[in-house]
Amino acid sequence: MGRPGPHPSLSQETIYLLERYPWKGNVRELRNLMTRVATLLPKDTARIFPFHIFPHIDEAVQAVPKTDEARGREGVFIPAGTRLRDVEEMLIHETLRYTGGNKTKAASLLGISLRNLRRKLNK
Repeated sequence: MGRPGPHPSLSQETIYLLERYPWKGNVRELRNLMTRVATLLPKDTARIFPFHIFPHIDEAVQAVPKTDEARGREGVFIPAGTRLRDVEEMLIHETLRYTGGNKTKAASLLGISLRNLRRKLNK
């Protein structure tokens, strides 16, 4: 029943998610989840991401903020079907939170001008 070859590793986002989930069944529940996920992964999968885990875990966990694997920053989870306008608003607010409210830095990270950021915030 095992996967041939090396085992896939967990992304930082997945680790963040698993560390914060309220495991009712303790280690056995986690082991069973990982067995299910590993069994269903395509053979060439090198890394396990939250989208591999979500179908097998409580819906409430989907609200857990995600981290940027490269920098360990928190982020947002955007459910499929979210309106583009709402996604943009979520991203702007999360970026402002990340920059401590620094609009100039947030605009730079978002790749837009400060004027454009202010215009979007005033909408």
